[in-house]
Amino acid sequence: AYAASLDDLTRVVAAAPEDLAALTSRGTARFQLARAVAAHGEDPGPLWDQALADLEKVCAVDPDRLAARNNRGNLLRALADRVAARGGDPRPLLERARGDYGHCLALDPEDVDARTHRALAWTSLAAVEAAAGEDPRGSYDHAVTDLERAIAAAPDVAGPRANLADLLVTIGRHAATTGEDPRPWYRRAVTEGDIACARGPTDPVPLVNRGLACLALGRALAARDGPVAEWLDRAAADGTAARPHDPSASITSTS
Repeated sequence: AYAASLDDLTRVVAAAPEDLAALTSRGTARFQLARAVAAHGEDPGPLWDQALADLEKVCAVDPDRLAARNNRGNLLRALADRVAARGGDPRPLLERARGDYGHCLALDPEDVDARTHRALAWTSLAAVEAAAGEDPRGSYDHAVTDLERAIAAAPDVAGPRANLADLLVTIGRHAATTGEDPRPWYRRAVTEGDIACARGPTDPVPLVNRGLACLALGRALAARDGPVAEWLDRAAADGTAARPHDPSASITSTS
């Protein structure tokens, strides 16, 4: 589907090279196709470069075009993750991504996508900091704040709450490594997951994230001789419920 869309958009751009909407759409389609190619183990490098070139051109001509800014931020964040996986330093790319999201939020403080995506960029930075033995709590705090503001702007949308549930589990895991009790983080993650599941009952992401929160809480309770079965049963039930919507959904690992 992305390849067919890309062909159509390339014809539009060839006929009207300055059509910023078409360039934005083509850059986004190239980015999505690159992600699909990478998921199949192939090298998406040329597609990344072409997608970035399209979005860079749009942002240079119209720096306030929100769709291009948001999508360039998403692309830079994906490139940062790729650099990190290869042992490189993703921080410059993550800083650029946060800059794009910040520009969007300066224009529209209620931009839920930009707010959510910036939280994900902060979370990626926190992972880099933790791996380097640095304190990630400041980055985690920024991520939580962005997601809470996204939730306040769109309380009926499942996505930001599902992301917050996942983030709280991650923060709980880090807390456990420093000797802090992770259970309050996991309990709040379950609560956010409950609300996210109510907002998006057929979306597998809230189910999986809530299931992982239940699993994390169950294991944390087990480590302190607490009641475990209820949480492990809930984790298994969420995994079962998510699978019809996403056969790859798995709730198997946390700590």
